[in-house]
This record gives sequence, C-alpha cells and structure tokens, in this order.
Amino acid sequence: MKLSIIFILCIFSFSTTSKETLRVVTENLPPYQIVKNNKLVAGTSYLIMKNVLKRAGFTSKIEVLPWARAYHTALNDKNVIIFSITRSVEREHQFHWLGTLRELKYRFYSLKSKKSIELNSVKEALNYKAVAVRDSFEADSLVKLGFISGDNLTLTVGYIEAWNMLLKGRADITYANVFIGDTIHKTLSFENTPFLKHGFTVEEYTLYVAASINTSNAILTKITAALNSLKADGTFTKILSAKEVQ
Repeated sequence: MKLSIIFILCIFSFSTTSKETLRVVTENLPPYQIVKNNKLVAGTSYLIMKNVLKRAGFTSKIEVLPWARAYHTALNDKNVIIFSITRSVEREHQFHWLGTLRELKYRFYSLKSKKSIELNSVKEALNYKAVAVRDSFEADSLVKLGFISGDNLTLTVGYIEAWNMLLKGRADITYANVFIGDTIHKTLSFENTPFLKHGFTVEEYTLYVAASINTSNAILTKITAALNSLKADGTFTKILSAKEVQ
C-alpha cells in the first residue's frame, strides 16, 4: 500500500513538473535586444538566449515588453526568465541570478550641440535635467545619486524614447552604459553619433540572465547549464565578438 502511494505521488510530481511552462521576457534594448517591425530579430543577448533556450530544450517564445512590465512580470510571476538585467544590491534577493552576459561601465551622455554642458562630477550633473526609463537600473541609480523624479529626472517607458528626449531638447543628459551609449546612434539612424560621452565612469556593473524567485529548480538547472555550455564551447564569445549581429 505504501509503495502504491509513493508511486502515485511520484507520477503526480512528474506530471506537474512536465506541465510547467516557461515564460521569457525582455525589452527593446539595442544592441543587446533589437526589435524591428515589432519583432525581436537581433542583438547579442537575444542570440545568446536563443541558443540557451534551444540547448535547454525549451520552445518558449521570447516576449518583448516595456521594461517596467517585463521587470514586474519577473518580479511577481512564476517560472519567468528575464534578460538583460543589471544585478544590484537592491535586486540581489529578488531574483535567481543564472549567469552573466556583459560587463558594463556607466557614464553620462548629452548632445554634442549643447556645448555648455560640461560634466566632471555627479554634483555637476545634478544641475541638469536627466531622463531614464521607469523602473530601470539607470533610473534607480540616478535617484541614489541625488536626482529627483519630477524635478531634475524625467522617466520614460523605453530606452529609445529616452534618447529621443535628448534629441528633442526635452532633457539635458541621460545615464547609460558605454556599450549602449556609444552605439545607440545607429539605432536612431545617425551615421555619426550626436551624443557626447562625458569623461568619468560613475559605476561598473554586469548584465545578467535572471529568473523569478519562485522558478522551479528544474528550469533553473537547465537554463544555467545551457548558458554555461555556450561559454565552455566558445559560442558565447563568438556572439559577443561578432561585428554585425544579425
């Protein structure tokens, strides 16, 4: 009788696990995730995660959402993978951190045409109006640095919108990692960048693949193993080193 009960429980457990669905969310964030015609088509992080999901045996579609929605989905729902997300002290215990995607250095950017803006310190930056994406790492960092939402900090729904606010003169500066800041002009259809990178690094962090805190151990193990295998066989480095990510 006991053996029968154990057998039934095992079957139920297996059935429950096998029916678990994985949701994968991200945002439009060139050059990591590139969206064209409302479809995710390219980007280093996208290609890495496409390979990770395939190796892990998942057929989940990668959903492109506004960052605040993607973030809150991963924060509150079960079995959700999110990328590319910056790891910070505030977020440390809110997610499972499955692996790194890229090292980041953060600086302030402004328009080259606004020659009056010269920044040599965070204190000087506080005198200008900044723009960042709502619920983003950048927005959180700016608040910690002393910026105040509704005063010298404006929040937007996406990164493209934030950079466009600089172009339209509705903000003076933005805060970005240099890989994005130095290449965003291509996404905005500029041959040469109209943005000036100011000369001091404010912070250094790392982009990660993360999972919602109540994600099953089976999913965590499969995704982590697949990502590690990409790094071990050189696929990860090859994707990051590609000059053109298609």
